Amino acid sequence: MALQNYHNILVPVDGSENALRALDYAASLAEAAELQILLLHVAQMGPVEMMKALGYPAAAREDAARRTSDLEELRRELAEHVFQAARERLPEDLQVRQMMVAGDPARVILEQVDKLGNAVIVMGNRGLSEVRELLIGGVSSKVLHHASCPVTIVR
Repeated sequence: MALQNYHNILVPVDGSENALRALDYAASLAEAAELQILLLHVAQMGPVEMMKALGYPAAAREDAARRTSDLEELRRELAEHVFQAARERLPEDLQVRQMMVAGDPARVILEQVDKLGNAVIVMGNRGLSEVRELLIGGVSSKVLHHASCPVTIVR
């Protein structure tokens, strides 16, 4: 893959060993080609995101947001833990940004890489069995088949 036409490497991180191996690979690419890394943590949709996706009115979503502030804080803490573990594996001189977005992981990854432009994706594979992956597909499979940019899956 010729990286001179790209500026960013999007690396989805969830704290798993596969994601961390992908991060190691992305770091070596970033160092060699002087690219920036964007760490992306996709949080599960909470009640407010689900209500928005289902078309609930803003007033109902605001009420739910007031009642679920503890959940939001837990999500932020988990994301910070994941980002900290990721940053500990990266050389200090790399340019690294981080972002947490709630939603469907494959959709969020695809949306974020499109927003970045001039980016590639390096991600881990959860190791779903071949039969299960054929039946339901995994996040990495969905991203691989729908991304408009180069995708590297690290096992």
